[in-house]
Formats: sequence, structure tokens, C-alpha cells
Amino acid sequence: LSRRHVRNALRNWLKLGLIEAGYDFDPAAVAFAHAFNLQIADFDMTIRVTSERLARLFSVFDHLVTPAHEAPITLAMIEADGLVHVFHDKRSVMCCDEAELVPSIKAYVTELLVKANAPNIVFHAACLVHRDRCILISGRPGAGKTTLALRLMAAGFSFAADDIVLIAPDGSATGVPFAPAVKSGAWDTVREFRPDVTDAAIHRRTDGKRVRYLAPTRIARHASYPVGTIVFIKRALDVTELRPLDPLKAMRLVMEASYAEDGLLSSAGCRTLNRMLAGASAFELTASTLDETAATIAQLCDG
Repeated sequence: LSRRHVRNALRNWLKLGLIEAGYDFDPAAVAFAHAFNLQIADFDMTIRVTSERLARLFSVFDHLVTPAHEAPITLAMIEADGLVHVFHDKRSVMCCDEAELVPSIKAYVTELLVKANAPNIVFHAACLVHRDRCILISGRPGAGKTTLALRLMAAGFSFAADDIVLIAPDGSATGVPFAPAVKSGAWDTVREFRPDVTDAAIHRRTDGKRVRYLAPTRIARHASYPVGTIVFIKRALDVTELRPLDPLKAMRLVMEASYAEDGLLSSAGCRTLNRMLAGASAFELTASTLDETAATIAQLCDG
């Protein structure tokens, strides 16, 4: 009994990062079952896993796979004692359950992307493309950005991101096209237009929320787009209202949803956001149903 308690405590400490795997990682000494390359925005990496089962977990990112080559960054995933140990260029960076692996890797890669893409500003938003301009949809966590992005894809919009957008100094936007992560509360809604959500594997984020990843059906053709429209969405019980935002309020909302690599929004970062807003129309949309929200945005972009 005491041995089991110690074993569980060590597992938890490993997962929390309080201790690290105490052995040197030698790629030549590990039998990897599968390796593949991913291109995420302009971020190039190789992922190696020790079983085909782990490789299948990443199948929802097949749209990011590129031909095999030597990438600047390698993430190696090794199973030991019921946990998956992740090494970044031979350095232990995390340890988690199999169910937590994909969300944890997504979070880790996002962190690397933010650091590698300075001075770009990270804007928390979904990004769809229509008529060669992008629409950014922002809102508080749980506002329904991912569900709306999937619904707009079903209506003919192209997908660039469901959560993270990089704003370049010239104001253009590059989506980070991870597969959309649908939270458990939205599965029934999404099933109406993406019935494959029922068959998707269930993953667990580190905050305990369960998600299913859905491969995007329509991918934006280019990496970077000018921003045509920015919509801040809010839920309501029985009201649908679209309000244009004055420049001052639009800048405030954009700044609240933005993040810089050093944690500070510099004067150069403010100029970046101002250039983005200069060519865009900004709105606040309050809607009670997904269909109303999607229809309003579609009409806005067509008009």
C-alpha cells in the first residue's frame, strides 16, 4: 500500500513538473515507431513517438504534416510507467497522461511560437478567410469562438485559426491553424453540422476540460491576410444586435485580447494593432443562437 502511495505521488510530481525524469535521453538508444514533421505558421518541427498508438493521437493535425526532413526542433515522446515523457532536443520538458498529451503539446508549441515570432503580437481570436480577407472573431473564454469557426467553415469560409492569430508589424494576420478543439459542452451543437465529432477521440486539458479535435475541412490558401473585419462576440438570451465600434473602444478590446512575447505591449506593439485596425471594420455582436451569429457574420462579410 505504501509503495502504491509513493508511486502515485511520484507520478503526480512528474506531471506537475516538480521533479524531472532522472535519465539522459539518447535518441539513438530509443526505438521510435513513428516520426513526422509539422509546419505550424512558420514553425517547423519533427515529432517522434515510441508507439503507433501515440502517433494516431496526432492524426487530427494531419493537415499540418509536411514531407520528412531534418527540422530545427525535435519533440520526442517516450512512454514509461504509464506516463508519456516529452523531450525537446534531449531536454525533458513535460510528463503527462496519454489523454493529456495532445493538449499539452499544443500548449507547449504555442508557447514556443509566441517566443519565436516576436515582434508579432498574439491576438486571441478565431480567424476565417472570405474573399481574400480575414475576419477575426474574439471573445472571452467560452464565448463560442471555436464552435462559430466550425459553423462558418460549413457555410463556406476558409479556416486559418480557432484561437491564436499572429499580427505582423504591417497589421496583417497569420492564423495558427491547430485543429479546432471542441469542448464537451458544444459536442451536441457541433454534431448537427460536423457529425464526425462523435467519433473523434476525447482528450483532457490540464485544466480538466474534455475536448475533441476536428480536422478543418477548408484551409486558407495563404499564410498571411489583411484584416477586413473584427467581431467581438458575446452571448445573450434573446437578443441579436450588431454594433459598430468606435476606434477607441475597438483598440481597447483588441489590446485586452492581445499578448506580446515579453508580456508588455510596447509603443511598437500599439502601432502594430493600430495598423491592423486601420484597414478593418470592428463590431460587437451579441447573439442568442449559433445560427444567428453565423448568419449575421456571413451577411456582414458579404455586404
